[in-house]
Amino acid sequence: MEKPRIITKSTPTRPSTNFEGREKELGDIKVLSKDKVVLISGLGGIGKTEICRKLFWDYVNNGDTEIKNIGWINLTNGIQSFIGEFHELENTGSNSDLIAIHINGLGDKLLLFIDNADEVKGKSKEIDWITSLNCRMIMTSRIDIGSRTETYTIDQLPIEECLSLYRKNRKDNLEAPFEDDRRHPRQSQRSERDYSVSHNRQQRQD
Repeated sequence: MEKPRIITKSTPTRPSTNFEGREKELGDIKVLSKDKVVLISGLGGIGKTEICRKLFWDYVNNGDTEIKNIGWINLTNGIQSFIGEFHELENTGSNSDLIAIHINGLGDKLLLFIDNADEVKGKSKEIDWITSLNCRMIMTSRIDIGSRTETYTIDQLPIEECLSLYRKNRKDNLEAPFEDDRRHPRQSQRSERDYSVSHNRQQRQD
């Protein structure tokens, strides 16, 4: 299968090797993005960007029959992060009309990931301009950006997936310190519960 061409200067870091679960969320977002601008919403640190990294590299590495071009833009510096990101428009300055013509010409064969859309909060015209572009789009935001998007809310990992992640890391990296757990099942179960509670508490704090 032909792999999509990356058309932006930026690409995300690879997802964590400890990425666990989220199969339903990944599937839902793929389906929704076929004909909607998807806004992935949730608390800071809940996993919005990590899910997008996973999706981005899945498309790049495995290909897709419908996606021919792909891009990644982080709006940490506001709308200026968007302008100037495209390889083929390096010499056009900050002409938003040319950018729109270029993106619209690629149509639904282009999938853009827009991270940290809330960084342009209060600038509804800029968000409206981005979401009006004629391509597939997946955005992340901690808040409702009040534009033409289909919001998909990410919740904390279920307890079963937290425990699975804990066991995976214990086996790979912490086997020796947990040798006593095999002799003391109650202590092992308590450690797993403590980890899952701590993991979800940290997500809420982030």
